[in-house]
Amino acid sequence: MDEIIPRSLLWNKAGKSGFLLGIMTIAFMLASSLSGTLLGGAEGFGSRMLGNFLGILLWVAKIVSCILLMRYFLKRLVAEYPAADNADTLKYGIRIALFSSLIVVAYNIADVLLIHPDMYADSIRQMMEQFSSMMDSNTLEMMEKMTGRMPVYVFFVLFLYNFVWGWILSIILSRNIPSRDPFRR
Repeated sequence: MDEIIPRSLLWNKAGKSGFLLGIMTIAFMLASSLSGTLLGGAEGFGSRMLGNFLGILLWVAKIVSCILLMRYFLKRLVAEYPAADNADTLKYGIRIALFSSLIVVAYNIADVLLIHPDMYADSIRQMMEQFSSMMDSNTLEMMEKMTGRMPVYVFFVLFLYNFVWGWILSIILSRNIPSRDPFRR
Protein backbone atom coordinates (compact mmCIF):
# COMPACT_ATOMS: atom_id res chain seq x y z
CA MET A 1 0.00 0.00 0.00
CA ASP A 2 2.85 2.41 0.72
CA GLU A 3 4.00 2.38 -2.90
CA ILE A 4 0.46 2.98 -4.18
CA ILE A 5 -0.94 5.52 -1.75
CA PRO A 6 1.37 7.56 0.49
CA ARG A 7 0.56 6.81 4.12
CA SER A 8 0.41 10.47 5.15
CA LEU A 9 -1.98 11.23 2.31
CA LEU A 10 -4.20 8.33 3.32
CA TRP A 11 -4.34 9.55 6.93
CA ASN A 12 -5.08 13.08 5.71
CA LYS A 13 -7.91 11.93 3.41
CA ALA A 14 -9.29 9.66 6.16
CA GLY A 15 -9.26 12.57 8.61
CA LYS A 16 -11.24 14.78 6.26
CA SER A 17 -13.68 12.01 5.40
CA GLY A 18 -14.07 11.04 9.05
CA PHE A 19 -14.72 14.66 9.94
CA LEU A 20 -17.51 14.88 7.35
CA LEU A 21 -19.01 11.57 8.49
CA GLY A 22 -18.87 12.71 12.12
CA ILE A 23 -20.48 16.08 11.33
CA MET A 24 -23.27 14.32 9.43
CA THR A 25 -23.86 12.02 12.40
CA ILE A 26 -23.93 14.97 14.79
CA ALA A 27 -26.43 16.75 12.52
CA PHE A 28 -28.77 13.77 12.76
CA MET A 29 -28.27 13.64 16.54
CA LEU A 30 -29.16 17.34 16.79
CA ALA A 31 -32.21 16.89 14.55
CA SER A 32 -33.39 14.00 16.70
CA SER A 33 -32.82 16.00 19.88
CA LEU A 34 -34.57 19.04 18.44
CA SER A 35 -37.57 17.01 17.30
CA GLY A 36 -37.77 15.42 20.75
CA THR A 37 -37.65 18.84 22.38
CA LEU A 38 -40.31 20.29 20.10
CA LEU A 39 -42.66 17.34 20.48
CA GLY A 40 -41.67 16.53 24.07
CA GLY A 41 -43.94 19.17 25.56
CA ALA A 42 -46.94 18.07 23.53
CA GLU A 43 -49.59 16.07 25.32
CA GLY A 44 -51.57 13.21 23.94
CA PHE A 45 -51.08 9.82 22.41
CA GLY A 46 -50.86 11.14 18.83
CA SER A 47 -48.06 13.56 19.69
CA ARG A 48 -46.05 10.85 21.42
CA MET A 49 -46.57 8.49 18.48
CA LEU A 50 -45.46 11.21 16.07
CA GLY A 51 -42.39 11.88 18.20
CA ASN A 52 -41.51 8.18 18.35
CA PHE A 53 -42.08 7.76 14.62
CA LEU A 54 -39.95 10.80 13.84
CA GLY A 55 -37.18 9.53 16.12
CA ILE A 56 -37.17 6.13 14.42
CA LEU A 57 -37.25 7.75 11.00
CA LEU A 58 -34.25 9.96 11.84
CA TRP A 59 -32.36 6.98 13.27
CA VAL A 60 -32.92 4.95 10.09
CA ALA A 61 -31.95 7.95 7.96
CA LYS A 62 -28.75 8.35 10.00
CA ILE A 63 -27.79 4.68 9.57
CA VAL A 64 -28.51 4.69 5.83
CA SER A 65 -26.65 8.00 5.37
CA CYS A 66 -23.62 6.67 7.23
CA ILE A 67 -23.53 3.56 5.05
CA LEU A 68 -23.90 5.52 1.83
CA LEU A 69 -21.33 8.14 2.83
CA MET A 70 -18.78 5.50 3.86
CA ARG A 71 -19.39 3.69 0.57
CA TYR A 72 -18.89 6.95 -1.31
CA PHE A 73 -15.58 7.65 0.45
CA LEU A 74 -14.28 4.15 -0.29
CA LYS A 75 -15.33 4.32 -3.94
CA ARG A 76 -13.75 7.77 -4.27
CA LEU A 77 -10.44 6.38 -2.98
CA VAL A 78 -10.52 3.65 -5.62
CA ALA A 79 -11.42 6.18 -8.30
CA GLU A 80 -8.44 8.37 -7.37
CA TYR A 81 -6.05 5.41 -6.97
CA PRO A 82 -7.04 2.63 -9.40
CA ALA A 83 -4.30 0.34 -8.09
CA ALA A 84 -5.93 0.30 -4.62
CA ASP A 85 -7.17 -3.11 -3.58
CA ASN A 86 -9.63 -4.39 -0.99
CA ALA A 87 -7.05 -4.25 1.80
CA ASP A 88 -6.39 -0.58 1.04
CA THR A 89 -10.07 0.29 1.20
CA LEU A 90 -10.41 -1.64 4.46
CA LYS A 91 -7.54 0.29 6.06
CA TYR A 92 -8.97 3.55 4.77
CA GLY A 93 -12.44 2.71 6.10
CA ILE A 94 -11.06 1.83 9.54
CA ARG A 95 -9.22 5.16 9.65
CA ILE A 96 -12.41 6.99 8.67
CA ALA A 97 -14.25 5.14 11.46
CA LEU A 98 -11.57 6.18 13.95
CA PHE A 99 -11.76 9.87 13.06
CA SER A 100 -15.56 10.01 12.85
CA SER A 101 -15.81 8.26 16.22
CA LEU A 102 -13.55 10.86 17.79
CA ILE A 103 -15.64 13.71 16.33
CA VAL A 104 -18.94 12.22 17.54
CA VAL A 105 -17.54 11.47 21.01
CA ALA A 106 -16.12 14.99 21.31
CA TYR A 107 -19.56 16.43 20.57
CA ASN A 108 -21.24 14.05 23.00
CA ILE A 109 -18.80 14.89 25.81
CA ALA A 110 -19.35 18.60 25.16
CA ASP A 111 -23.08 17.95 25.31
CA VAL A 112 -22.82 16.04 28.61
CA LEU A 113 -20.38 18.43 30.29
CA LEU A 114 -21.16 21.86 28.83
CA ILE A 115 -24.38 22.08 26.85
CA HIS A 116 -26.92 20.02 28.84
CA PRO A 117 -25.26 19.02 32.13
CA ASP A 118 -28.49 19.58 34.11
CA MET A 119 -30.49 17.27 31.87
CA TYR A 120 -28.06 14.39 32.37
CA ALA A 121 -27.76 15.03 36.10
CA ASP A 122 -31.57 15.09 36.42
CA SER A 123 -31.88 11.86 34.45
CA ILE A 124 -29.36 10.11 36.68
CA ARG A 125 -31.02 11.49 39.82
CA GLN A 126 -34.46 10.32 38.66
CA MET A 127 -33.10 6.88 37.84
CA MET A 128 -31.50 6.59 41.27
CA GLU A 129 -34.71 7.72 42.98
CA GLN A 130 -36.72 5.21 40.99
CA PHE A 131 -34.46 2.27 41.82
CA SER A 132 -33.42 3.34 45.34
CA SER A 133 -36.00 1.08 46.97
CA MET A 134 -34.35 -1.94 45.32
CA MET A 135 -30.77 -1.01 46.32
CA ASP A 136 -28.99 -1.24 49.62
CA SER A 137 -26.90 1.62 51.02
CA ASN A 138 -23.62 0.28 49.61
CA THR A 139 -25.05 0.11 46.10
CA LEU A 140 -26.50 3.62 46.38
CA GLU A 141 -23.13 4.92 47.57
CA MET A 142 -21.38 3.23 44.66
CA MET A 143 -23.92 4.72 42.23
CA GLU A 144 -23.24 8.19 43.67
CA LYS A 145 -19.51 7.72 43.05
CA MET A 146 -20.18 6.52 39.50
CA THR A 147 -22.26 9.61 38.72
CA GLY A 148 -19.17 11.81 38.84
CA ARG A 149 -17.35 9.54 36.42
CA MET A 150 -20.26 9.23 34.00
CA PRO A 151 -18.66 11.41 31.27
CA VAL A 152 -15.65 9.05 31.23
CA TYR A 153 -17.91 6.02 30.84
CA VAL A 154 -19.91 7.80 28.14
CA PHE A 155 -16.70 8.64 26.28
CA PHE A 156 -15.34 5.09 26.20
CA VAL A 157 -18.62 3.30 25.56
CA LEU A 158 -19.67 5.67 22.78
CA PHE A 159 -16.21 5.64 21.22
CA LEU A 160 -16.09 1.83 21.20
CA TYR A 161 -19.62 1.58 19.84
CA ASN A 162 -18.99 4.03 16.98
CA PHE A 163 -15.56 2.67 16.13
CA VAL A 164 -16.65 -0.96 16.11
CA TRP A 165 -19.73 -0.07 14.05
CA GLY A 166 -17.53 1.76 11.53
CA TRP A 167 -15.01 -1.08 11.54
CA ILE A 168 -17.68 -3.66 10.74
CA LEU A 169 -19.12 -1.38 8.06
CA SER A 170 -15.63 -1.01 6.56
CA ILE A 171 -15.16 -4.78 6.51
CA ILE A 172 -18.49 -5.30 4.78
CA LEU A 173 -18.10 -2.51 2.22
CA SER A 174 -14.42 -3.07 1.41
CA ARG A 175 -15.03 -6.66 0.32
CA ASN A 176 -16.43 -5.43 -2.99
CA ILE A 177 -14.73 -2.03 -3.35
CA PRO A 178 -12.95 -2.27 -5.71
CA SER A 179 -14.74 -5.11 -7.44
CA ARG A 180 -12.79 -8.30 -7.25
CA ASP A 181 -10.85 -9.36 -10.30
CA PRO A 182 -9.80 -13.02 -10.13
CA PHE A 183 -7.10 -12.47 -12.76
CA ARG A 184 -5.47 -9.53 -11.02
CA ARG A 185 -2.39 -10.16 -8.91
